[in-house]
Order: sequence, then C-alpha cells, then structure tokens
Amino acid sequence: MFSTVDKYFKNQQEETKKTSDQSCISKILSIARKYWFLIGFAFSICMGYIFPNLGKTGGYIRSEWTVKYGCVILICFLSGLSLRTKQLAKEIPHIRLHILIQIYSLIVIPFLVYYLTLCLSNTSMNKTLLFGMIIMASTSTPISSNVIMTKNALGNEYSALLNAILGNILGIFLSPAMILFLMKNSMFDYLSNTNNEKQKLDYGHVIKNLILAVLLPLFIGQIIHLLWKKK
Repeated sequence: MFSTVDKYFKNQQEETKKTSDQSCISKILSIARKYWFLIGFAFSICMGYIFPNLGKTGGYIRSEWTVKYGCVILICFLSGLSLRTKQLAKEIPHIRLHILIQIYSLIVIPFLVYYLTLCLSNTSMNKTLLFGMIIMASTSTPISSNVIMTKNALGNEYSALLNAILGNILGIFLSPAMILFLMKNSMFDYLSNTNNEKQKLDYGHVIKNLILAVLLPLFIGQIIHLLWKKK
C-alpha cells in the first residue's frame, strides 16, 4: 500500500515538474517571438564586438556591399511585395503628418542633440564623439530599420516607408546644411583645422544610390504585387 502511495506521489511530482518546465519553455518562446527584433539586435551588437572583422568595411562579408546594398534592397523589395498599393497611395495626401515627421526628424532632433552636446562639452567626454552625435542626429533615419521597427511596433508602416524615403531625399540637402550650421560653434574649431582637404558631397551619387537601393526595388516589388494580385 505504501509503495503504491509513494509511486503516486512520485508520478505527481514528475508531472508537476514537466508541466513547470513546459510552462517555462513556453514563456521563453513567447518572449522570444514577441521581442525577436530586439534580441537579434542585441545579439548582432555582441557578435560585432566579439568579431569586429566580420562586419567592417572590407571584412569577411563585405558589408559595404552585402549590407549597404544587399540587405537594403531585399528589405525594400519585400516591402514592395507586401504593401498594398492603394493603402500606400492613401498615405500620400496626409501632408500635415509628413511635415510634422520631417520637422521633428530633420530639425527638432538635431537641435535637441546639439544642446545636449553643449551640456556634455563641459565634461571630460571626447569632443569628437560629441561631434559624431550631432552628425548622427542631423542625418535622416535608415529606411530599412524605419520600416522594420514600425512594423514590429504595429504602427503604420505605409506612412513610415513614405516618410523614410522622403526624409532621405530631403536629408541629401538639409543634413549637410544643418551640420555646417551647428559646426559654427567654437567647440568644433579644432576639427575643421585638422581636416585640410575639402570634401564635396556628390549629390548625384547619393541620389543614384537612393534610387537603385530603395526606390527601384520598392517599385519592382509593387509591380509584382499588382500582377500577382490580378492572377
């Protein structure tokens, strides 16, 4: 009798343990599914730190081609395949939204970061790093990450895509002007003194890359989407 009771309790304990293990695994999997992008992002940063030669320019995977062009082209092409053309066209008339986003992205953010760097300039932080923060804030946001993050946040990816493209086009002209304007501070005089060569921005090259890497794959994806839909 006692042996039967012992077996019963052992079986109950084993079942409880299995159930708890399964619940833990299911929780971990649900968290991984929900935050896969952030987990992958953190993993990529760690891998970049451990293997810096892998993703650097001229590295093993030739990121200047595979990432800069290959990944961006693939993301824009897939966006063109998945986005509905009518819904994309409906976002165009939302002029106030587009103006608000561009002002916030290309004007408000650069000035906020600029004043933040002025506060940090009184500390021992490297001035070149502060200047890099200003450049980062003054440039337009990447199209691929814009679309992916907005989609993961269940936002309006149609508007995100349009504004990302618009921001990159405007950024070709506004970003250099904003950087030059913010560089007038005497804090950055030493940077201009150390840079003896004057570098000019090749607008034609930038626009060509934008068309080939973003607009053309998006356009091709939309055409395939429309043709597939008709079938």
